[in-house]
Amino acid sequence: MTWIREELAAQASEKLAAFNRKLMPATQRQMLGVKVPVLRGMARRIAQTEWHRWFYDVSPDDSFEEIMLRGMVLGYARMDIENMLQGIRFYIQLIDEWALCDCAVATWKQLVRYPEEAFTLITSYLNSQCEFEQRTAYVMLLSHFCTSTYIVRTLDLLSATEPRGYYATIGLAWAVSVCYLKFPQLTLPLLKSDGLSVECRRFAIQKVIESRRATPEMRKLMQHVRQSIKKKQT
Repeated sequence: MTWIREELAAQASEKLAAFNRKLMPATQRQMLGVKVPVLRGMARRIAQTEWHRWFYDVSPDDSFEEIMLRGMVLGYARMDIENMLQGIRFYIQLIDEWALCDCAVATWKQLVRYPEEAFTLITSYLNSQCEFEQRTAYVMLLSHFCTSTYIVRTLDLLSATEPRGYYATIGLAWAVSVCYLKFPQLTLPLLKSDGLSVECRRFAIQKVIESRRATPEMRKLMQHVRQSIKKKQT
């Protein structure tokens, strides 16, 4: 669909592209510098078209934004769970930066309608050797299954995985921090245990402390937990 590239070119900002390249140096794709809200609007329009052929027809010269659009379209297009899971598996192979994971996964809200299929998919990626595959699994959990219905199952999965790589570690820490902010009593034992690496626990604690949703009591407790980690190391 040629209009996609034309509109991306019209919305491109070299200043934003330069800024994004500093935040996301791993990707080898061209960055145009298009704002995420603009991409979401485009993805909604693409989802109303015959998007399937475009989605699977990925070219090496596709820009970073063209890849991100594919991930967002999965959240806005109407499809059954089998086609969505197929699309997600295809898209995950394209992820080489954290934003391609985070911005896309946030739109996959339909997953909560099919929890068993979703958990099967997530579990298949939790033990992946690829850090971005693992990160995607963590972000799916924190985005859609950090709820009263699924928190115990989510915590069980988070505690039984070992992140491989920086972006996976940050993803796991982010997921644990979100779980703590929503369900502090259930999540606190995980933050206190040795089930998570020291690095991951520190990242999670820092995210809680920096969160606007954290109460003063939460921040004080997290500082105490962080101090206990230091004492164990000495």
